[in-house]
Amino acid sequence: MHEGSMAVTSASFRDIHTVIQQYQGRQAHLAALRQVLLGLQPEGTMFTF
Repeated sequence: MHEGSMAVTSASFRDIHTVIQQYQGRQAHLAALRQVLLGLQPEGTMFTF
């Protein structure tokens, strides 16, 4: 491997995958929160009233 190259190692792949999962989860939580704040029934099973 050359010095300064951008190699994707298994550790960096895991880090990237974790960030993507956190982002997607956060988007789902915000969507459900917006629905609740607007007085709508949230889609999914995150909130049960």
